[in-house]
Amino acid sequence: KGFAIRREIEQAIEALPDAMQVCVLRYRFLACMTAGQTARELGLTVGHTNRIQAAALDALTVPGVQG
Repeated sequence: KGFAIRREIEQAIEALPDAMQVCVLRYRFLACMTAGQTARELGLTVGHTNRIQAAALDALTVPGVQG
């Protein structure tokens, strides 16, 4: 069941229209990187990374989850 949930999350992330949002969420939640690690990997500041993450989470739609 855990693998099925992870796959749904991956699909929801990949469905985001903004490539940078996809990258940030992949690093943060699938690769379990910190905001600092993600920022360094993408050449961004931590603040910018956090803003991208917040916008991505607002745009994220996971099937079966209402909110």
